[in-house]
Parts: sequence; C-alpha cells; structure tokens
Amino acid sequence: MYCPKALHRLLTDIDNGHVFITVDVYNYLNEEHYDKDYQHKIIDECIELFGDKIKNIHLKDFTMDESPLLKVGLGEGLMDLDYIVTRVKEEIPHANLIFEGVPKDKMESSIKYINSILNK
Repeated sequence: MYCPKALHRLLTDIDNGHVFITVDVYNYLNEEHYDKDYQHKIIDECIELFGDKIKNIHLKDFTMDESPLLKVGLGEGLMDLDYIVTRVKEEIPHANLIFEGVPKDKMESSIKYINSILNK
C-alpha cells in the first residue's frame, strides 16, 4: 500500500479479527521523501492507525550515496532507527523486529546496534 491510511482502509474492509500488519517504514520512502521527519510521521501514523494490529516491524537502513535508498547495515545510514525502535518498544512491545535487507557482513553489527537501543 502506498500510504498507511490506504492500508488502514483495507484493514477496516477485511478485518475479521485475524488480520495483522507488518510495518516497513523504508517501503514508504522515496528520493523526495526520506528525511527523519518523514520517517517519524510514517511510524507515528502507523502506530496511531494500527496499534496492536502491528505484529512485525521490518528494520532496514539506507544511504543515498551510490544509488537512491541503497540498503546498508542497521545504524550506518539515514534511517532513524533509534526513534523507530524506541517508539515500537514503548507503544507495541510485542511486535517482532525483523531485519530485512541487511547485508550478511553487517548482521552482527546490526544486532549490536538494535540491542543498544532496546537496552536503553
């Protein structure tokens, strides 16, 4: 879905008590809209609209250096994972944090980075 509100309409139409949401802030970003304020808006809107219906959060990070939205290790790019993970921890602590698109050679450092946020 191209925006959280469109996904909410779909959820409202088909929800039978067994439909849940996976949020991936990265998938809402593009070359014009990727700054931290936009990222905050997306995760805040998703939490507000879906709340306990959120079961999974895909975690990705990116740069705009070599190509638009190039995936990198978590904590190495422009995604405000500190804000996103902290909001998830506070509002929907039962949600699964899923690493997606993390380069294999960056997995260990990504785990350490996310654990440092979770353990604050």
